[in-house]
Amino acid sequence: MYEYVKAIPQKPLPDPTKFIRREGEPERHAVKRKNADIQAEYNAMTGVALYMLLMSFSQNGVNKLCNYYEHLQMRDPDGESEVSEGFDEALTYFEDHFNKCHDRAALVKTWLPAQYTGPPTFLDQLIYDRALSLSKIAARKELTNEMSSPDECEKLYEEALWCLYALQDDLLQKDNPYIEEDRETISTWIKRTKLRLVRCRVRMGMNERDRLRDANADVNLSDVPRDPPPWEVPVLEQRPPSSQR
Repeated sequence: MYEYVKAIPQKPLPDPTKFIRREGEPERHAVKRKNADIQAEYNAMTGVALYMLLMSFSQNGVNKLCNYYEHLQMRDPDGESEVSEGFDEALTYFEDHFNKCHDRAALVKTWLPAQYTGPPTFLDQLIYDRALSLSKIAARKELTNEMSSPDECEKLYEEALWCLYALQDDLLQKDNPYIEEDRETISTWIKRTKLRLVRCRVRMGMNERDRLRDANADVNLSDVPRDPPPWEVPVLEQRPPSSQR
């Protein structure tokens, strides 16, 4: 989404409400250009909203880690207890993530038309759809062996998980009348995506033939169309092995 908006030459972005058809421009071309302006503005607004949410999510993570450390010091005033390496890694991650999102949000805001007023109200649905899309894209790439890099699917699953974790946060669930049902659905997808990530990391150590066979046998990828279907996986053994990538 960020890269899409970044690639648009005109900054600030054109204001769709002030669109003017050029003299002699075919109507079909004008409609296409206006739709492109609307899409660009939508992606920019949504990007800012997502960065703002992720900043809040990261800040919440930092606060919880700080509270944990303060309670640890209260229980051990002599300072004999030490936090684990994972504590420091988590703190660094949240701080770096906050700073990156802050810089991105500030930059994208300068690209927006003047009438931008704030994030869209359907942000929770947007993030949920984004998480499922990332997870399905990664699964499809595993099934077709179309990764652009060895760790592409791993990164997609990780990003999907962070989106789902953000949905569990109170920042998005405030005033939600269906909070329990939504959390149950989100928890189901977190579990599925975690399983996909774990198995993906195992497959990263396999050769191409074994990786494809394992992916096609993975029932946790069942929501992704595949050819051949999982019950015909032995068919793969009849095919000549493809070249290693």
